[in-house]
Order: sequence, then C-alpha cells, then structure tokens
Amino acid sequence: MVSTTMVEKWGFSILKHPKLYILYSLKDPEFKDMVDVLVTKQVRLSFILGEYEDGVICDVVPSKTRDLLLGLLWHQQRRAKYDRHTKAYTFSFKTRQITLTCDQLDQDQIMKRETIKEMVQSLVNEEKQKRVIEKKESDNNKERKEVHEEKKVEGK
Repeated sequence: MVSTTMVEKWGFSILKHPKLYILYSLKDPEFKDMVDVLVTKQVRLSFILGEYEDGVICDVVPSKTRDLLLGLLWHQQRRAKYDRHTKAYTFSFKTRQITLTCDQLDQDQIMKRETIKEMVQSLVNEEKQKRVIEKKESDNNKERKEVHEEKKVEGK
C-alpha cells in the first residue's frame, strides 16, 4: 500500500486497479486520517532497503503517511518470516538470505535524508554561483555601455 500523498509528490504513473475493493479503516492511530475507501488505483514501485532491491505493485490509498507498506502478498511471495523479538524480516531473494532490521531501515532513512540535504545544498550553491556570474556579466555590460556612451559624447 502507498499513500496518494507519496504518489502525487513523486509523480508515479497510476495504473487502474484490476479488482476494485473497499479498504475498511484501521484502528491504528497512525492511520487515523483514513476512512473506509474504495481502492481503484495501483502504482508500480521499485525500492531499495540497505542492500535489498525489489519492486512491487501497490494499492493507492488516501493517507498523509509517506510510508510504503508491504502487505501479505509480498510476505507470501518472498516467504518472509518476522521475528518479533529482534524486529527483523528474514527471506531469500535471488539466491541470497536477506535480513532486514528496524535499525537498518532507520539508518537507510537517515542516509536518504542526508543525501537529499546534500543534493539540495549543492543545488543552492549552484544557483548562488549562477547569480554571481550573471551579476558580474550584467555589471560588465553596464560598464561597457557607459564607456561606449562616454566615447560617443567625447566624439561629438
């Protein structure tokens, strides 16, 4: 499941859901903004969690959360086992044994935030440099015009 907020923010291509259904609201406080809703859309997503890379088709639901919820179908397809004590998922994928822990997922989110901050800072710096160059060019053009005007006045 993925939220309409996330779909709109990232501009994912929307697919028509092959089997419409009603998703009844959950009692979990994290989903308090959800109500019973007719699910009519899906999106195809690729994601990376640590070293694990996969793709899923998700139902789109109106919610403010920006999380990707991997449901029963993903668990069944990957034969994922969840250990409540270690809070880790274990499954086989492409001949490898994969273990995803909450710490890994949290660290992955921190790294993504840092990478995004660095990208934004880089863009801001590029924009500042661009403005400085444009200002210098503008000043140089003004100076040339003034010199040209002075030569015209002297020549008369």
